[in-house]
Amino acid sequence: MKHKILLIALGLGGLFLCGSPAIAGNSCTEEAISDIDRQLPVVITKTDLIALSGKSVRLYGRYQPDLSMCSSSSENLSEPCPAQIVLQDGWIVPISPRGKAIRRNPDELTKYAQQPIEAIGRVSWWENSFPTSGIDIQKLRLTCGNIPLQSMAKADSSDRANNLSSVDALNQTPPIGALGVPLGTIVTISGSVSQNLQGSKSDRLDLALTVEQVNDRPLPKPIIIPFQVFMTAQISQPVLARKFRYVGYETGGFTGIPSEAFQFVPAVTSTGHVFRTNFQILQEELAVVKSKADLIRLNTQRVRLIGRYISRSSPPPEYSGSNSISGQPVPHFRASILLNDGTEVPIFSPYLKQSLRSPAEVKEFEGKTVVAVGQLQIDPDRQLNPQQSSALSLDGLWLYQPIQR
Repeated sequence: MKHKILLIALGLGGLFLCGSPAIAGNSCTEEAISDIDRQLPVVITKTDLIALSGKSVRLYGRYQPDLSMCSSSSENLSEPCPAQIVLQDGWIVPISPRGKAIRRNPDELTKYAQQPIEAIGRVSWWENSFPTSGIDIQKLRLTCGNIPLQSMAKADSSDRANNLSSVDALNQTPPIGALGVPLGTIVTISGSVSQNLQGSKSDRLDLALTVEQVNDRPLPKPIIIPFQVFMTAQISQPVLARKFRYVGYETGGFTGIPSEAFQFVPAVTSTGHVFRTNFQILQEELAVVKSKADLIRLNTQRVRLIGRYISRSSPPPEYSGSNSISGQPVPHFRASILLNDGTEVPIFSPYLKQSLRSPAEVKEFEGKTVVAVGQLQIDPDRQLNPQQSSALSLDGLWLYQPIQR
Protein backbone atom coordinates (compact mmCIF):
# COMPACT_ATOMS: atom_id res chain seq x y z
CA MET A 1 0.00 0.00 0.00
CA LYS A 2 2.84 2.41 0.83
CA HIS A 3 4.20 2.00 -2.71
CA LYS A 4 0.81 2.95 -4.18
CA ILE A 5 0.47 6.03 -1.96
CA LEU A 6 4.03 7.17 -2.74
CA LEU A 7 3.46 6.80 -6.48
CA ILE A 8 0.31 8.91 -6.45
CA ALA A 9 1.90 11.49 -4.14
CA LEU A 10 4.73 12.09 -6.63
CA GLY A 11 2.16 13.58 -8.99
CA LEU A 12 0.65 12.02 -12.03
CA GLY A 13 1.21 15.08 -14.19
CA GLY A 14 4.72 13.99 -15.17
CA LEU A 15 3.96 10.28 -15.04
CA PHE A 16 4.45 9.60 -18.74
CA LEU A 17 7.28 11.97 -19.70
CA CYS A 18 10.16 10.12 -21.31
CA GLY A 19 12.76 12.46 -19.87
CA SER A 20 11.52 12.25 -16.27
CA PRO A 21 14.04 11.21 -13.58
CA ALA A 22 12.24 7.90 -13.14
CA ILE A 23 13.48 6.66 -16.52
CA ALA A 24 16.74 8.58 -16.80
CA GLY A 25 19.60 6.36 -17.87
CA ASN A 26 17.32 3.87 -19.71
CA SER A 27 17.30 3.45 -23.46
CA CYS A 28 13.91 4.63 -24.64
CA THR A 29 13.60 3.50 -28.24
CA GLU A 30 10.04 3.59 -29.48
CA GLU A 31 8.90 0.45 -31.24
CA ALA A 32 6.62 0.62 -34.26
CA ILE A 33 2.92 0.14 -33.69
CA SER A 34 1.28 -2.22 -36.16
CA ASP A 35 -1.79 -1.11 -38.09
CA ILE A 36 -3.83 -3.80 -36.33
CA ASP A 37 -2.78 -2.61 -32.87
CA ARG A 38 -3.41 1.01 -33.86
CA GLN A 39 -7.09 0.20 -34.41
CA LEU A 40 -7.55 -1.08 -30.84
CA PRO A 41 -9.41 1.12 -28.32
CA VAL A 42 -7.32 2.89 -25.67
CA VAL A 43 -7.46 2.51 -21.88
CA ILE A 44 -5.87 5.19 -19.67
CA THR A 45 -8.43 5.42 -16.82
CA LYS A 46 -10.67 3.21 -14.69
CA THR A 47 -13.70 4.47 -16.65
CA ASP A 48 -12.12 3.22 -19.88
CA LEU A 49 -11.36 -0.11 -18.23
CA ILE A 50 -14.98 -0.70 -17.17
CA ALA A 51 -16.39 0.40 -20.54
CA LEU A 52 -14.03 -1.87 -22.50
CA SER A 53 -14.10 -4.93 -20.22
CA GLY A 54 -13.73 -8.16 -22.19
CA LYS A 55 -12.07 -6.50 -25.18
CA SER A 56 -8.52 -6.33 -26.55
CA VAL A 57 -7.12 -2.83 -26.00
CA ARG A 58 -4.03 -0.64 -25.89
CA LEU A 59 -3.52 0.13 -22.18
CA TYR A 60 -1.18 2.95 -21.16
CA GLY A 61 0.30 3.46 -17.70
CA ARG A 62 3.33 2.98 -15.51
CA TYR A 63 4.68 -0.55 -15.01
CA GLN A 64 5.08 -1.31 -11.30
CA PRO A 65 6.34 -4.54 -9.67
CA ASP A 66 4.07 -5.58 -6.80
CA LEU A 67 6.74 -5.79 -4.10
CA SER A 68 4.16 -6.63 -1.45
CA MET A 69 3.73 -10.07 -3.09
CA CYS A 70 7.40 -11.12 -3.24
CA SER A 71 10.64 -10.88 -1.29
CA SER A 72 12.53 -8.83 -3.90
CA SER A 73 13.46 -5.23 -3.20
CA SER A 74 13.10 -2.29 -5.58
CA GLU A 75 16.89 -2.37 -6.06
CA ASN A 76 17.17 -6.10 -6.64
CA LEU A 77 14.39 -7.64 -8.78
CA SER A 78 16.01 -11.06 -8.98
CA GLU A 79 12.98 -13.36 -8.68
CA PRO A 80 9.62 -13.67 -10.46
CA CYS A 81 7.08 -11.29 -8.92
CA PRO A 82 3.55 -10.13 -9.73
CA ALA A 83 3.31 -6.78 -11.47
CA GLN A 84 0.68 -4.16 -12.15
CA ILE A 85 0.05 -1.10 -14.30
CA VAL A 86 -0.89 2.27 -12.76
CA LEU A 87 -3.28 4.17 -15.02
CA GLN A 88 -3.40 7.94 -15.50
CA ASP A 89 -6.03 8.37 -12.77
CA GLY A 90 -4.05 6.23 -10.29
CA TRP A 91 -6.16 3.07 -10.74
CA ILE A 92 -4.05 -0.09 -10.47
CA VAL A 93 -4.53 -2.96 -12.95
CA PRO A 94 -2.90 -6.33 -12.06
CA ILE A 95 -1.17 -8.13 -14.94
CA SER A 96 -2.66 -11.56 -15.75
CA PRO A 97 -4.39 -11.80 -12.34
CA ARG A 98 -6.01 -15.14 -13.20
CA GLY A 99 -3.53 -16.50 -15.70
CA LYS A 100 -0.49 -18.73 -15.39
CA ALA A 101 1.88 -15.77 -15.85
CA ILE A 102 0.84 -13.91 -12.71
CA ARG A 103 4.53 -13.83 -11.70
CA ARG A 104 6.55 -11.88 -14.26
CA ASN A 105 10.14 -12.84 -15.04
CA PRO A 106 13.02 -10.77 -13.56
CA ASP A 107 14.19 -9.51 -16.99
CA GLU A 108 10.79 -7.94 -17.65
CA LEU A 109 10.56 -6.55 -14.13
CA THR A 110 13.99 -4.90 -14.40
CA LYS A 111 13.42 -3.51 -17.91
CA TYR A 112 10.03 -1.92 -17.29
CA ALA A 113 10.02 -1.14 -13.53
CA GLN A 114 8.52 2.35 -13.02
CA GLN A 115 8.55 3.01 -16.80
CA PRO A 116 5.70 4.36 -18.94
CA ILE A 117 4.52 1.45 -21.07
CA GLU A 118 1.93 0.37 -23.60
CA ALA A 119 0.35 -3.04 -23.05
CA ILE A 120 -1.63 -4.85 -25.71
CA GLY A 121 -4.05 -7.37 -24.25
CA ARG A 122 -7.53 -8.27 -23.08
CA VAL A 123 -8.86 -6.33 -20.09
CA SER A 124 -11.47 -7.54 -17.60
CA TRP A 125 -13.58 -5.90 -14.94
CA TRP A 126 -15.22 -7.97 -12.16
CA GLU A 127 -17.65 -5.89 -10.09
CA ASN A 128 -17.98 -8.24 -7.11
CA SER A 129 -14.63 -9.98 -7.11
CA PHE A 130 -11.03 -9.49 -6.06
CA PRO A 131 -9.10 -8.23 -7.87
CA THR A 132 -11.75 -6.13 -9.60
CA SER A 133 -9.75 -5.72 -12.80
CA GLY A 134 -6.87 -7.18 -14.77
CA ILE A 135 -5.13 -7.46 -18.13
CA ASP A 136 -3.84 -10.56 -19.89
CA ILE A 137 -0.88 -9.14 -21.78
CA GLN A 138 0.05 -10.14 -25.33
CA LYS A 139 2.59 -7.38 -26.05
CA LEU A 140 4.52 -4.93 -23.89
CA ARG A 141 6.63 -1.94 -24.97
CA LEU A 142 8.05 1.37 -23.75
CA THR A 143 6.07 4.40 -24.88
CA CYS A 144 8.80 7.07 -24.63
CA GLY A 145 6.12 9.60 -23.78
CA ASN A 146 4.03 8.86 -26.88
CA ILE A 147 0.71 8.44 -25.09
CA PRO A 148 -2.78 9.40 -26.32
CA LEU A 149 -4.13 12.48 -24.55
CA GLN A 150 -7.62 10.99 -24.46
CA SER A 151 -9.06 7.52 -24.69
CA MET A 152 -11.32 6.00 -27.28
CA ALA A 153 -13.50 4.45 -24.61
CA LYS A 154 -16.31 6.99 -24.86
CA ALA A 155 -16.98 6.33 -28.53
CA ASP A 156 -16.32 2.62 -28.09
CA SER A 157 -18.68 2.50 -25.12
CA SER A 158 -21.47 3.81 -27.34
CA ASP A 159 -20.64 1.20 -29.96
CA ARG A 160 -20.57 -1.45 -27.25
CA ALA A 161 -24.02 -0.42 -26.03
CA ASN A 162 -25.33 -0.72 -29.58
CA ASN A 163 -23.66 -4.11 -29.98
CA LEU A 164 -25.14 -5.39 -26.73
CA SER A 165 -28.60 -4.83 -28.17
CA SER A 166 -27.81 -7.67 -30.52
CA VAL A 167 -28.38 -11.24 -29.35
CA ASP A 168 -25.42 -12.34 -31.48
CA ALA A 169 -23.17 -9.89 -29.63
CA LEU A 170 -24.36 -11.24 -26.28
CA ASN A 171 -23.42 -14.76 -27.37
CA GLN A 172 -19.89 -13.59 -28.16
CA THR A 173 -19.44 -11.34 -25.10
CA PRO A 174 -21.71 -12.53 -22.23
CA PRO A 175 -22.40 -9.95 -19.50
CA ILE A 176 -20.66 -10.22 -16.14
CA GLY A 177 -22.86 -11.91 -13.53
CA ALA A 178 -23.27 -11.32 -9.80
CA LEU A 179 -20.33 -13.65 -9.08
CA GLY A 180 -17.94 -11.44 -11.06
CA VAL A 181 -17.42 -13.77 -14.05
CA PRO A 182 -19.12 -13.85 -17.48
CA LEU A 183 -22.42 -15.71 -17.55
CA GLY A 184 -21.98 -19.31 -18.67
CA THR A 185 -18.49 -19.68 -17.17
CA ILE A 186 -17.95 -22.94 -15.26
CA VAL A 187 -16.70 -22.07 -11.77
CA THR A 188 -16.42 -23.59 -8.29
CA ILE A 189 -18.27 -21.73 -5.56
CA SER A 190 -17.80 -22.34 -1.84
CA GLY A 191 -19.35 -21.07 1.37
CA SER A 192 -22.06 -22.25 3.74
CA VAL A 193 -25.75 -23.15 3.47
CA SER A 194 -28.00 -20.47 4.93
CA GLN A 195 -31.69 -19.76 5.31
CA ASN A 196 -33.31 -18.08 2.32
CA LEU A 197 -34.41 -14.64 3.51
CA GLN A 198 -35.03 -13.16 0.08
CA GLY A 199 -38.77 -13.77 0.12
CA SER A 200 -38.71 -16.32 -2.72
CA LYS A 201 -38.27 -20.00 -2.11
CA SER A 202 -35.37 -21.91 -3.62
CA ASP A 203 -35.85 -25.28 -5.30
CA ARG A 204 -35.39 -27.32 -2.12
CA LEU A 205 -36.00 -26.79 1.57
CA ASP A 206 -36.22 -22.99 1.26
CA LEU A 207 -32.48 -22.77 1.81
CA ALA A 208 -29.94 -20.55 0.09
CA LEU A 209 -26.20 -20.56 -0.51
CA THR A 210 -23.99 -17.89 1.00
CA VAL A 211 -21.15 -17.76 -1.53
CA GLU A 212 -17.87 -16.63 0.04
CA GLN A 213 -15.38 -17.70 -2.66
CA VAL A 214 -15.38 -18.14 -6.43
CA ASN A 215 -12.61 -20.42 -7.72
CA ASP A 216 -11.05 -20.14 -4.24
CA ARG A 217 -10.85 -16.34 -4.51
CA PRO A 218 -12.58 -14.56 -1.60
CA LEU A 219 -15.39 -12.21 -2.60
CA PRO A 220 -15.27 -8.68 -1.17
CA LYS A 221 -18.73 -9.36 0.25
CA PRO A 222 -20.59 -12.72 0.47
CA ILE A 223 -23.38 -13.16 -2.08
CA ILE A 224 -26.59 -15.07 -1.29
CA ILE A 225 -28.03 -17.12 -4.15
CA PRO A 226 -30.86 -19.69 -4.27
CA PHE A 227 -30.08 -23.41 -4.13
CA GLN A 228 -30.84 -24.46 -7.70
CA VAL A 229 -29.80 -27.76 -9.27
CA PHE A 230 -29.35 -28.55 -12.97
CA MET A 231 -32.07 -30.94 -14.16
CA THR A 232 -29.82 -34.02 -14.54
CA ALA A 233 -27.35 -33.28 -11.73
CA GLN A 234 -26.99 -35.70 -8.80
CA ILE A 235 -26.92 -33.39 -5.77
CA SER A 236 -27.96 -34.28 -2.22
CA GLN A 237 -30.22 -31.98 -0.24
CA PRO A 238 -28.41 -29.15 1.56
CA VAL A 239 -28.11 -28.96 5.33
CA LEU A 240 -28.32 -25.65 7.14
CA ALA A 241 -24.90 -24.24 8.14
CA ARG A 242 -22.99 -27.00 6.30
CA LYS A 243 -20.01 -25.92 4.20
CA PHE A 244 -20.32 -26.55 0.45
CA ARG A 245 -18.22 -26.66 -2.73
CA TYR A 246 -20.33 -26.74 -5.88
CA VAL A 247 -19.32 -26.72 -9.54
CA GLY A 248 -21.71 -24.92 -11.85
CA TYR A 249 -22.38 -21.80 -13.88
CA GLU A 250 -24.32 -18.57 -13.55
CA THR A 251 -26.91 -17.86 -16.21
CA GLY A 252 -29.73 -15.41 -16.61
CA GLY A 253 -32.52 -13.92 -18.63
CA PHE A 254 -35.42 -11.51 -18.56
CA THR A 255 -38.41 -12.27 -16.37
CA GLY A 256 -41.70 -10.51 -15.76
CA ILE A 257 -43.88 -8.46 -18.09
CA PRO A 258 -43.15 -5.00 -19.58
CA SER A 259 -45.68 -2.45 -18.36
CA GLU A 260 -46.54 -1.44 -21.94
CA ALA A 261 -48.02 -4.92 -22.48
CA PHE A 262 -51.03 -3.96 -20.34
CA GLN A 263 -52.08 -1.43 -22.96
CA PHE A 264 -53.26 -4.42 -24.98
CA VAL A 265 -54.33 -6.99 -22.36
CA PRO A 266 -55.85 -6.82 -18.86
CA ALA A 267 -53.23 -6.15 -16.19
CA VAL A 268 -51.87 -8.89 -13.94
CA THR A 269 -49.49 -8.77 -10.99
CA SER A 270 -45.91 -8.50 -12.25
CA THR A 271 -42.49 -7.41 -11.01
CA GLY A 272 -41.74 -5.67 -14.30
CA HIS A 273 -39.55 -6.81 -17.15
CA VAL A 274 -36.15 -7.24 -15.47
CA PHE A 275 -32.97 -9.25 -16.03
CA ARG A 276 -32.13 -11.80 -13.32
CA THR A 277 -29.44 -14.41 -12.90
CA ASN A 278 -29.32 -17.80 -11.20
CA PHE A 279 -26.62 -20.39 -10.52
CA GLN A 280 -27.06 -23.89 -11.91
CA ILE A 281 -25.33 -26.52 -9.72
CA LEU A 282 -23.78 -29.32 -11.76
CA GLN A 283 -21.80 -31.26 -9.17
CA GLU A 284 -20.74 -31.23 -5.55
CA GLU A 285 -16.96 -31.21 -5.29
CA LEU A 286 -16.16 -34.27 -3.17
CA ALA A 287 -13.36 -36.83 -2.93
CA VAL A 288 -14.25 -40.19 -4.56
CA VAL A 289 -13.98 -43.53 -2.75
CA LYS A 290 -13.42 -46.58 -4.97
CA SER A 291 -11.22 -48.82 -2.80
CA LYS A 292 -10.28 -49.69 0.77
CA ALA A 293 -7.22 -47.42 0.51
CA ASP A 294 -9.52 -44.48 -0.29
CA LEU A 295 -11.75 -45.51 2.61
CA ILE A 296 -8.90 -45.41 5.12
CA ARG A 297 -7.50 -42.14 3.75
CA LEU A 298 -10.86 -40.34 3.75
CA ASN A 299 -12.46 -41.84 6.88
CA THR A 300 -14.77 -39.39 8.74
CA GLN A 301 -14.96 -37.14 5.65
CA ARG A 302 -17.89 -36.33 3.40
CA VAL A 303 -17.30 -38.27 0.17
CA ARG A 304 -18.75 -39.77 -2.99
CA LEU A 305 -18.73 -43.60 -3.17
CA ILE A 306 -18.92 -45.47 -6.47
CA GLY A 307 -19.66 -49.19 -6.25
CA ARG A 308 -22.30 -51.92 -6.48
CA TYR A 309 -25.41 -51.85 -4.31
CA ILE A 310 -25.94 -55.15 -2.46
CA SER A 311 -28.61 -55.94 0.11
CA ARG A 312 -29.27 -58.67 2.69
CA SER A 313 -32.46 -59.54 4.52
CA SER A 314 -32.25 -58.74 8.21
CA PRO A 315 -34.18 -59.95 11.27
CA PRO A 316 -36.74 -57.35 12.33
CA PRO A 317 -35.19 -55.33 15.21
CA GLU A 318 -37.16 -54.46 18.32
CA TYR A 319 -37.08 -50.73 17.60
CA SER A 320 -38.60 -51.06 14.11
CA GLY A 321 -42.19 -51.05 15.32
CA SER A 322 -44.81 -53.46 13.97
CA ASN A 323 -43.41 -56.59 12.33
CA SER A 324 -46.43 -57.22 10.15
CA ILE A 325 -48.84 -55.44 7.84
CA SER A 326 -52.31 -56.99 7.55
CA GLY A 327 -50.92 -60.13 9.09
CA GLN A 328 -48.02 -60.34 6.60
CA PRO A 329 -44.40 -60.11 7.83
CA VAL A 330 -42.65 -56.84 6.98
CA PRO A 331 -39.41 -57.45 5.06
CA HIS A 332 -36.29 -55.80 6.50
CA PHE A 333 -33.13 -55.13 4.52
CA ARG A 334 -29.72 -53.71 5.18
CA ALA A 335 -27.51 -52.66 2.31
CA SER A 336 -23.87 -51.90 1.50
CA ILE A 337 -21.82 -50.39 -1.28
CA LEU A 338 -19.37 -52.96 -2.69
CA LEU A 339 -16.20 -51.21 -3.84
CA ASN A 340 -13.96 -52.32 -6.74
CA ASP A 341 -11.58 -54.23 -4.46
CA GLY A 342 -14.36 -56.14 -2.66
CA THR A 343 -14.58 -53.87 0.39
CA GLU A 344 -18.11 -53.39 1.70
CA VAL A 345 -19.27 -50.07 3.14
CA PRO A 346 -22.59 -50.40 5.02
CA ILE A 347 -25.23 -47.75 4.48
CA PHE A 348 -25.48 -46.47 8.04
CA SER A 349 -24.21 -48.41 11.04
CA PRO A 350 -26.38 -51.46 11.92
CA TYR A 351 -26.86 -49.85 15.35
CA LEU A 352 -28.94 -47.11 13.71
CA LYS A 353 -32.56 -47.40 12.58
CA GLN A 354 -31.63 -45.68 9.29
CA SER A 355 -29.70 -48.80 8.31
CA LEU A 356 -33.05 -50.46 7.49
CA ARG A 357 -33.56 -49.84 3.79
CA SER A 358 -36.93 -49.77 2.08
CA PRO A 359 -38.03 -52.56 -0.28
CA ALA A 360 -38.52 -49.91 -2.99
CA GLU A 361 -34.88 -48.78 -2.71
CA VAL A 362 -33.64 -52.37 -2.79
CA LYS A 363 -35.74 -53.14 -5.87
CA GLU A 364 -34.43 -50.04 -7.71
CA PHE A 365 -30.71 -50.42 -6.97
CA GLU A 366 -29.99 -54.10 -6.18
CA GLY A 367 -26.89 -55.32 -8.05
CA LYS A 368 -26.41 -52.03 -9.92
CA THR A 369 -23.51 -49.59 -9.89
CA VAL A 370 -24.48 -46.57 -7.85
CA VAL A 371 -23.18 -43.24 -6.60
CA ALA A 372 -23.67 -42.70 -2.86
CA VAL A 373 -22.92 -39.38 -1.14
CA GLY A 374 -22.49 -38.97 2.59
CA GLN A 375 -20.07 -38.90 5.49
CA LEU A 376 -17.90 -41.86 6.41
CA GLN A 377 -18.25 -42.96 10.03
CA ILE A 378 -16.01 -45.32 11.99
CA ASP A 379 -17.95 -48.35 13.23
CA PRO A 380 -18.07 -48.22 17.06
CA ASP A 381 -17.45 -51.99 17.28
CA ARG A 382 -14.78 -53.12 14.79
CA GLN A 383 -15.09 -56.68 16.15
CA LEU A 384 -18.51 -56.94 14.53
CA ASN A 385 -16.91 -57.29 11.10
CA PRO A 386 -13.26 -56.33 10.50
CA GLN A 387 -14.03 -55.81 6.81
CA GLN A 388 -16.63 -53.20 7.68
CA SER A 389 -14.73 -50.71 9.84
CA SER A 390 -16.63 -47.78 8.31
CA ALA A 391 -20.24 -47.01 7.51
CA LEU A 392 -21.72 -44.33 5.29
CA SER A 393 -24.12 -41.77 6.71
CA LEU A 394 -26.13 -41.51 3.49
CA ASP A 395 -27.31 -38.17 2.04
CA GLY A 396 -28.02 -39.18 -1.54
CA LEU A 397 -28.16 -42.31 -3.72
CA TRP A 398 -28.34 -42.49 -7.53
CA LEU A 399 -27.65 -44.87 -10.38
CA TYR A 400 -24.13 -44.31 -11.72
CA GLN A 401 -24.15 -42.44 -15.02
CA PRO A 402 -20.69 -42.37 -16.67
CA ILE A 403 -19.96 -39.07 -18.42
CA GLN A 404 -18.17 -39.03 -21.76
CA ARG A 405 -15.44 -36.37 -21.56
